[in-house]
Amino acid sequence: MDPSGLFDHLESTDGRSDDPQQRQAGPSTLTPAAPPPLSATTDTSSKAARKEARHAEREARKKRDRSREADSAAPPRTPTERNGSGAANGESDGNAATVALPPPPPKKHKKHKVVNGDTGTGSTGANPLTVETAPVLTDEFVAEASRNLPAEKPAGEAAKDAKVVKTEQGAGPASVQADRAPTVSGPSAGAAAGSMEIRHSVRHQVALPPAYPYVPLSSHVPPEKPAREWPFTLDPFQRTAIASIQRGESVLVSAHTSAGKTVVAEYAIAQCLKEGQRVVYTSPIKALSNQKYREMSAEFGDVGLMTGDVTINPSASCLVMTTEILRSMLYRGSEIMREVAWVVFDEIHYMRDKERGVVWEETIILLPRKVRYVFLSATIPNAMQFASWIAHTHQQPCHVVYTDFRPTPLQHYLFPLGAEGIHLVVDEAGRFREDNFQAAMGALNSARGEDPASVDGGSGKGRKGQTRKGGATKGPSDIYKIVRMIMVKNYNPVIVFAFSKRECEGLALQMAKLEFNNDDEKNMVGTVFNNAITALSEEDRALPQIEHLLPLLRRGIGIHHGGLLPILKEVSGRKGR
Repeated sequence: MDPSGLFDHLESTDGRSDDPQQRQAGPSTLTPAAPPPLSATTDTSSKAARKEARHAEREARKKRDRSREADSAAPPRTPTERNGSGAANGESDGNAATVALPPPPPKKHKKHKVVNGDTGTGSTGANPLTVETAPVLTDEFVAEASRNLPAEKPAGEAAKDAKVVKTEQGAGPASVQADRAPTVSGPSAGAAAGSMEIRHSVRHQVALPPAYPYVPLSSHVPPEKPAREWPFTLDPFQRTAIASIQRGESVLVSAHTSAGKTVVAEYAIAQCLKEGQRVVYTSPIKALSNQKYREMSAEFGDVGLMTGDVTINPSASCLVMTTEILRSMLYRGSEIMREVAWVVFDEIHYMRDKERGVVWEETIILLPRKVRYVFLSATIPNAMQFASWIAHTHQQPCHVVYTDFRPTPLQHYLFPLGAEGIHLVVDEAGRFREDNFQAAMGALNSARGEDPASVDGGSGKGRKGQTRKGGATKGPSDIYKIVRMIMVKNYNPVIVFAFSKRECEGLALQMAKLEFNNDDEKNMVGTVFNNAITALSEEDRALPQIEHLLPLLRRGIGIHHGGLLPILKEVSGRKGR
């Protein structure tokens, strides 16, 4: 007997066999039924009988295969129809029971994240934007889709509907609309050979929550009397961001330093004060908070300051504070937050900081949904991801306005240690100056006593073969040379960063020989300093840091680190401006 036919009586779908007794045992009976006898009257020793039995088995298999093919081609039937009436009663119909499996469920189209800042799509870890891959275009699919197409609207109605962009119900958590502004001309800067025209482009996109009726900014009508006006003409990115604020929608402004992002924050503050609402301005560091407090107090008047060191006018309509203070107020459930309508986050790119970034994240999550935001940041690569997260978290649109315009040229210089002079290696156009770089490297090797033409001059000997010895060098330090050279070229003010308080104070003492203030400025500094320390006690006025700081301030040199008294940091920061 062909061994391949021994298992033809086993049912692979539900464990039932052709034997009626085995079938009545239910689908849980997994014991395979014994094959039926080859013939009731045939002598098993006869070759003819075995041949006839094998032929019968082959015919039975062919018949079952034809039955399965017919069942798969036929439409789905009920379980009773599939098994037959006799099979439903536990009886066999003479063939192996065939159970037609239900049709497989339709496969879901895979979703892929799409990141495309130019076309207006983006994705985030917390709020991915997805797009479905297209299904297979079979004839049945095309016919079904054609029957479900809606009737075409007249041209007038279609144009009317196009004015409002609305996402479908049940769509993703946020969608993105792109609105790219054309390239525009900026101000002209005079040059020796004529005038140089600076051109820059503005890119505008918006992340929307589901079912939000978004009206493009091109259809926005500004108010007849804006909340604030300036004596100069606004840049395109400033006009775009201010239009978003006028509509009561959050905006992220991404631009280079000194591009004019503060103008956008000032308009948001002016609009809140005009409407009798409260606004909070946050900054990452106390020194910046103090600076913004002075600027806004002179501009708006009703401004308060809240930092870890000092609190001034906490009931003001405009509050300037650090982000940590705002988070603490949200933790406590402060009553002030119920009146806040707008929050300005300056330097929002601090969120990427490994240690402090969680402060910004928690603050944004804890703020009420009714609050609108102005995010000011340097250029960041994933601005749309951040905007999509805002739209998903607070269910409100968030505009992204980006410009590549840099009004202040950025240049990179090298100062070889021990040498004289500075070398421009990257100009304002971003071009690398190879010749200046090689000249700087040659000056550095010469100062170290090495051959300037040597590529690898690490032998430790000078030009005459003498070994260099350690020890303190005579003459002014390199920091002193750099600062003096920068002041001569009128590149001031200068900020020197140090990695410790001791080093910071030591560098300031090295600059004590330089004079940056005239006699009138020295007298003014002395008056401001004496007025500032009047609030201190007699014991505090005799502290060494107070006695040592005044002579430096009179020369135009300030110190700023965490070990200073708050009043001294305030005076140094103000003189540094």
